[in-house]
Amino acid sequence: MNRLCCCILLTLIAPIAAGQERVRFDDRVVVRTELDTMRELRTMLAIGGELWSESMGVGSVDFMLPEDRLGTLERTGIDFQIMVPDVQAVLDDELARLRAAEGGIAGGGFFEEYHRGADIIDFYDALQAARPDLVSSRTIGTSVEGREILAYTICGSDSAARPGLYIVTGAHAREWIGPATIAYLADALVNRYDTDPRIAGLVDGIAWQIVPIANPDGYEYTWDVNRLWRKNRAVNGDGTFGVDWNRNFSAGWGGPGSSQDTSSDIYRGPSAFSEPETQAIRDDVFATPNLAMFFDVHCYSQLVLWPYGYDNSVPEGTPGEIHQMIGEGIAER
Repeated sequence: MNRLCCCILLTLIAPIAAGQERVRFDDRVVVRTELDTMRELRTMLAIGGELWSESMGVGSVDFMLPEDRLGTLERTGIDFQIMVPDVQAVLDDELARLRAAEGGIAGGGFFEEYHRGADIIDFYDALQAARPDLVSSRTIGTSVEGREILAYTICGSDSAARPGLYIVTGAHAREWIGPATIAYLADALVNRYDTDPRIAGLVDGIAWQIVPIANPDGYEYTWDVNRLWRKNRAVNGDGTFGVDWNRNFSAGWGGPGSSQDTSSDIYRGPSAFSEPETQAIRDDVFATPNLAMFFDVHCYSQLVLWPYGYDNSVPEGTPGEIHQMIGEGIAER
């Protein structure tokens, strides 16, 4: 699946879940390492580096690690630079800003700040209420904790007769900017339809299928307890929680870039499509007529990725050429 990494500033705040204190990341730094060998990668993991980059392998890879491990890292000879010198300070600043916005201190519109999941869904529902001729919605499944997973269609004509462009975002809970960016896109498609001929052409010619928050449990958990939580909230049965359901699809399941360790941020789950979230996406994709393109929108790293990430290759022949043309075209813009 393609993963379009994005960036925009957008977002709100909630009380801590009853009985749970907010997780802190005191004395944590983020470093960008240049790993030349798999041995250096294993060294980073042994030092206690927690992966921040989307993929893990030889090359430029970012890790969060305790500040007191920097001396050890220096002695390894691995080339690195500090990207975030104080992770908790960044999170504290964000929390203060969101609380100010919630209290009405910082004005502005919807796209001035991040928002909780329910508010994002309310935003899409408002688009549908304002323009039912352009927007429709459906429930495609429920999460581990029973939250609805919703999808919205934006199209100015018969959506079943138009090529479909399917967009999923919010798979990784902590990547708040993904849902915010796609909400901005949805707003532009609907509210500029009558005034911008280019937008009208896109809405009339394409059936936009959007899943605004594909991991609603994890997303809520990042607001209430652990801002850096990544996975869903599956109970693994061994005292750990969560599956990285971005690695739970059947294509290349269990291969490189995933983990069988239930405590890992890239834990793949007990089997392909073990998670209700991936099942919902799979079933809705199969039920969507004339689907031409699929984007999975993430953040962290300014990258456009196309298949096949699980074996570091591209499709052969014309499909590979098409993927490359589209991917490089997006990157250039």
